[in-house]
Amino acid sequence: MTDKITKVIGVAGDFVPRAHDRPPQTALPMTVMPMTEKPEAEPPIHDVLTLTEGGSLARLVHRGEVYVLRITRLGKLILTK
Repeated sequence: MTDKITKVIGVAGDFVPRAHDRPPQTALPMTVMPMTEKPEAEPPIHDVLTLTEGGSLARLVHRGEVYVLRITRLGKLILTK
């Protein structure tokens, strides 16, 4: 027993663990934390044809900037500044 202690304790008395003396490293279990914030409400749904009043263009204002929403001939949407 004394031999093991003298091998583990360094010159200045500091504990120096050897690899085989250390406990094996194990992964910590994952903990799922409950959400503290309320989930966001569903975003509003807007019909594009209502925004364009049946046409193919609508102007939208965001933070003072005007954007153009366009419906292409293929029915795709393009938003430009």
